[in-house]
Parts: sequence; C-alpha cells; structure tokens
Amino acid sequence: MESREIVRRAIEFERPERLPFWQHWNHKMPGFPDDVFLPAGYRVNSVMSLPQASVLSLSVPGDVDALLAAAEAAMREDGWTRTLSARHSADTAMLAFEKPGTAGTRNATLSFSRNVGDERVILGVQLRELRRQ
Repeated sequence: MESREIVRRAIEFERPERLPFWQHWNHKMPGFPDDVFLPAGYRVNSVMSLPQASVLSLSVPGDVDALLAAAEAAMREDGWTRTLSARHSADTAMLAFEKPGTAGTRNATLSFSRNVGDERVILGVQLRELRRQ
C-alpha cells in the first residue's frame, strides 16, 4: 500500500491491514503470522512493514515477569527455539527466537519494557525472514 493510500484510509477511518495507527484489542492482527506471540489485550502503537521484516510496538496489560514467561511458553509451543534471553532490570527484558521457514530461517525478537505512568508494558516485536542463498 502506498503512503497516499494509507493517509486516505486513515482520514476516512477505515481499517486497512497494517495501518500504523490502527488500534485494536484482543484478537490476531491481520496479515501477521499466527505463530508469533501477541498477548491478549494488546493495543497497537505502531507497525512498520519492510520487504523482509515487520516491526511492531504494542501496549499490553500486565507485568514484565508474567509476559516474559507467557511469551517464552507460547513461542516454544509454536516451534520456535530461543536463542537469547536477557534481563536488564526488573522492568525490562528481551527474548530472541529462530524457526526454520519455507524460504529460510525466521527470527523473532521480543522486547519488554514497563511503560512509565501506567500499568502497561511496551512490547516490541521484530520479525525477520532470512532468505536462503
């Protein structure tokens, strides 16, 4: 979708897939893989779609510890292998995963950071597919 089309639809309040300022709650994001962790109650802050990557910023209810555990369990259940787990403080953490895909290896990075001023966590999701040569 070209930038003019995104702006036109935003002005008309339509809901195209991957519109960066489209907010929705408690259901899967259209066009986003079902095997990547998206917690219940999320709100979309931003979406960036690149040729081989997707980057999401979500606002989610809960705390970092519970979300970290839920994400790790859900990703492993969907066949992802954890490649990194880092805890920077009580309020920030990161997980990275990889999974073989049809065209190459897929990588997912999830970052968790307590949102200052409310009871939500900012969840960053970066999804890449590395093409086989």
